[in-house]
Amino acid sequence: MVSRLLAAAPNWVTVESHEQSKARITASPPRTSGRSTRLYTLSIAATSGGQLNVREASASPLLPKFCPQRHMNDDGTFCLGLHAEQTLAKKDGANAWWRKLHVFLTCQDTASETRLWPPKIEISHGKAGETEILAENLAETLEMLDEYQLAVREDRGPIAEAVKRIHKSTGRLINGRAACVCNRRYKTGELKLRRQCWRTNERCLPILEQGRRTEEKNYWNSLKGKQPCCGTMDDCPLKS
Repeated sequence: MVSRLLAAAPNWVTVESHEQSKARITASPPRTSGRSTRLYTLSIAATSGGQLNVREASASPLLPKFCPQRHMNDDGTFCLGLHAEQTLAKKDGANAWWRKLHVFLTCQDTASETRLWPPKIEISHGKAGETEILAENLAETLEMLDEYQLAVREDRGPIAEAVKRIHKSTGRLINGRAACVCNRRYKTGELKLRRQCWRTNERCLPILEQGRRTEEKNYWNSLKGKQPCCGTMDDCPLKS
């Protein structure tokens, strides 16, 4: 796995050493400005479970050991995306993995400079990430991807407003006779009512978004008192 990955290494990577299932590299990918990132010294290792872990391997690290806002796991490994290791099993998987690392490192430089993670690159943490991907795929089929992303990133727009009207005890939107914000329509072209979506068990974007928010909140609550804040990000929930 590691050998196949290194064989596809881009020109911004230098392989320092390689032994069977592990390697040590330096990486400095180009940013959108054309300027290269800082020089990162990294270790790549394949696990017995078929995963591929990458982490910083320097006596003078550039990154915190742990920071959910910067997508650094509690063991120091990088979170390159949801199930990123599965990328390698696909055609052109090695090149796709390097593209993920490229984005990750350029975002780390941005985070170091601005103390914020680029919003369009971010994905929710833990189970909330899976819900977000599910909702985004649904929103795209309903031609509401922009509206859904606006709700996630800025808590604005029709989906965000609908979330505020979800009944706490039933988990459904108040007033089932109102038109569904999901923009589903009958064959006549008339908008479907909220209760019709419930009866047909169709996934509803506001309800999915409410679930994502709950899962995200539970993720951060599970870390409080267990993991200290690294202090490098302005919007980290662990600071409070």
